[in-house]
Amino acid sequence: MQHYNSDPETSVLLSTMVMGDIGTEKLMADVVFIMEPSTDQELEQEALKNILAGNEDNKLDIIKFVCAGTIEEHIVKLGEMKKDDPERKIPRNTEEKIHECVEDLCYLMKQNSS
Repeated sequence: MQHYNSDPETSVLLSTMVMGDIGTEKLMADVVFIMEPSTDQELEQEALKNILAGNEDNKLDIIKFVCAGTIEEHIVKLGEMKKDDPERKIPRNTEEKIHECVEDLCYLMKQNSS
């Protein structure tokens, strides 16, 4: 990340949102391509806020790739359902996180098999 932000010759950064600390560092970018859908809309929004914060003119084009008819499409739908569910609480411990992951996987397997 430091190299990307400090070297003007570097114009492309390829990273996952989780592994690349994109959610924690300010980046300078004009265009973001989201290539991996996430069920965690908050993580995605946090990453985009930090990219926007590093952008001097506050303009950011976001292009999200989702292949129709694939599990990616169901992952995006699951993320939207989780975001819109007012009763959904944030997992507080490892056991709750594991339970949520199992629920998500069960949902995705059902959707992908139909």
